[in-house]
Amino acid sequence: MTAMKRILSIVSLSSLISLALTLAPAGQEEVIEKLEAYVNNFPQEKVYLHLDKPYYTTGQDIWFKAYLVDAFDPSIAPLSKVVEVELIDTSLKVLERRKIKLNQQGGAGHFVLPDSLAAGDYTLRAYTNWNRNFDEAFFFSKTIQVFNGRNEQSQIPHDPPSTEISLSFFPEGGEFIESVPTIVGFKALNKMGFGVDIQGDIINVQGKVVATMKTFRNGMGKFILTPQRGASYTAVISHENSVFRFPLPEVKTSGYAIKATHTHESEKVILGVYARNRLLNGGFLLGHQNGKEFLRVLPGSKGLSASISKTDFPQGICHLTYFDGNSIPRSERILIVNLPQSQDQLSLEVDETYAVREKVTLNLQAILPPTDTSAFQNLSISITPRDQIRLPEYGQNIKNFLLLSSDLKGYIEDPDFYFSGTPQAYELLEVLMLTQGWRRFSWEEVLHEENQIFDHLPERSITIGGQLSNNARQQKGVSGKVFLSVMNEEFSFLESTTNDYGQFLFEDLEFYDSTELLLEGKKMVGKNGKLKNDAVLSLTPDLYHPVDPNLLPKPAAILSFTETDKALRQQEKISQIDRAFKLDDDVVVLEEVEVEAVTSAKRISEFKKYGMLYAAPSNRLVMDSIQSAITGLSVFDMIQSRIPGVRVSGVFPNQQVSIRNAFNLGGSIPPLYLLNGTPVDQGVIATLAPSDVAFVDILKGPRTVIYGPQASGGVFAVYTRTGNADLGNGQNDTSPKNTLSIKHPGFSVAREFYSPDYEVMDLGATRPDIRSTLFWKPEVLVKHEGARVNFFTSDQKGVFDIVIEGINAYGEPIHQRGEFQVK
Repeated sequence: MTAMKRILSIVSLSSLISLALTLAPAGQEEVIEKLEAYVNNFPQEKVYLHLDKPYYTTGQDIWFKAYLVDAFDPSIAPLSKVVEVELIDTSLKVLERRKIKLNQQGGAGHFVLPDSLAAGDYTLRAYTNWNRNFDEAFFFSKTIQVFNGRNEQSQIPHDPPSTEISLSFFPEGGEFIESVPTIVGFKALNKMGFGVDIQGDIINVQGKVVATMKTFRNGMGKFILTPQRGASYTAVISHENSVFRFPLPEVKTSGYAIKATHTHESEKVILGVYARNRLLNGGFLLGHQNGKEFLRVLPGSKGLSASISKTDFPQGICHLTYFDGNSIPRSERILIVNLPQSQDQLSLEVDETYAVREKVTLNLQAILPPTDTSAFQNLSISITPRDQIRLPEYGQNIKNFLLLSSDLKGYIEDPDFYFSGTPQAYELLEVLMLTQGWRRFSWEEVLHEENQIFDHLPERSITIGGQLSNNARQQKGVSGKVFLSVMNEEFSFLESTTNDYGQFLFEDLEFYDSTELLLEGKKMVGKNGKLKNDAVLSLTPDLYHPVDPNLLPKPAAILSFTETDKALRQQEKISQIDRAFKLDDDVVVLEEVEVEAVTSAKRISEFKKYGMLYAAPSNRLVMDSIQSAITGLSVFDMIQSRIPGVRVSGVFPNQQVSIRNAFNLGGSIPPLYLLNGTPVDQGVIATLAPSDVAFVDILKGPRTVIYGPQASGGVFAVYTRTGNADLGNGQNDTSPKNTLSIKHPGFSVAREFYSPDYEVMDLGATRPDIRSTLFWKPEVLVKHEGARVNFFTSDQKGVFDIVIEGINAYGEPIHQRGEFQVK
């Protein structure tokens, strides 16, 4: 069994309904086989992030746990074992990235929000390399609010309120067909993408009202319309004392439409296929879920219709497609008859009240099959003070994400409302199915499976690849061997033989944090395959998925002034405590660096380098003055936030610099990069180790004129300690071209969440204990015997919310809430 090919057991039909005992026309079975083959051979994956809280202030950490399941069959282990998690700002720049190694379907990580970060909406995006083969709309993405307590203008800069709205219509079955009664779903959104309440009328060209419309909730609703031949229709709606007019879709004179009628109280679903100026003979209605057929209806003497018990529908999103006599899909409909309701899988016991700085014990008991001794639950736990952190009433959680949202394109407001079990929730869920759509694959992809080409393989470890080329003709690959030394505590030495094109690949690598790697390539010559150094070694850069602005989630819900003020006041209180006691383990106080004017000729000569055309720079950064330069990943990391007007975006090794100056006010023009006076590409600078750099000069404005128009974006000049220009890929003019020395970021290691133990600490300590996240534990493995989790309360009083999320051994989501009070 390979990563690209999996064979799943084919589930027999749970329901086969035929209204005419006729033989299935040729092509039906072929469609089913292609559908099953597509799902089996090209599985997809869902990533979910559990965050410790919904919003943050600068100076805090974003703690997260990544979960991964197979999108079509959660009981099967997903292909990937690595998840990329990115923090993206409002300008669509990736600020930081974490490569998370998964263990038993989960992996923990964190981001640090620096004090200098601007207030605003930020996006957390997570995906696997295998996800990149499919629609980016199904990546995990979530918007979070970040406040800056040190900035008076710390409110989130959302657009001002606007009466501008958009209105979209979704006829059941996909089209308006004349004389066919049609349920029409609609969705009204404001400028920010949130649903708005509207009401109005549908009028024809004579101005006669033919239907009325009114939203149920979140800007969604439905109405029934029987379009007439040659007619056109307009929606006239009112919203906030304004009147808007929107045209409805065009009426078609022929076509097909699937109809599905059901209510919260009904025991059956009425299905039918309407045809106008089309024949139903030879066609069929197919119902499937994740490639498993559960329904097939053939036309009879009175058309194609059926009354199906709700018990014959599987839980979750069901996909209905009508195929004509040539097995061509003509109409589609998705619906949920039985909303997945994950069973009670976890028992949580906790005392109702505690005192400040008192030990809390959470008793967790997993509900697991008694005969499966290997069963487990992989959980993460977050506890926050309700007075400081407001959890949304119907917000996103792992259950509603994996069972609903992850299979629907677009933003879904209040996703947990659909799991409330009320008739209103059932009715709104039906409208959601009409308006949102399910597009994990298209029938065009399924029916033309042989054309599927995948550029991205499942990532299960760190891989390093590249090419060995001829020294004389560097564009031509040569056969040979490449040797890799991993310079960490567990030193390892590996060997890879290239193919005929000189390409090599090291797989199944596992190392954490920044790790130095040494590579050496040797080409094979002669019949005996003698190895010689006469070759050039290059690496294939890591390419991450670009950010599509159209697919980022909507802005975070705006908190009230009171809630925002609470968050900022609490963070300022914590900052005051840190400044007063200087006990924060994460704060490193650098020794004061005294900057003084140096006039001696000897000192000036240290900064006078060959090829330097300017007399003095606009700014200069000396690496010896930076303590972290020894361990930094790149020169760009050292520059970040240290020179006014210079901004670094992206993450190692794909970073960019923008320099604001009189010729480049917006910072959109890239700078001219110099290495020891020689123009080089940005990628060459990226490969330099900061410890090899003596200083960096920045030129702005008139000082750049000497370099001509190519320096209109400023000059970024780097000077090494030896003065040897780096030629790229970690090589300088004295090092062999067949060797490379690089620093690889490796898998991210999340530091442990600090939770004091007041049984061994002085309870009378004067330092106040205030935490916006009281407790975070990302790795809790619960088996049949259960588990206990202990921590201590802080000095805060009030109600604390417990949120437990996770996945069991079968890929089923677990979401549990609880609370306790501190008096």
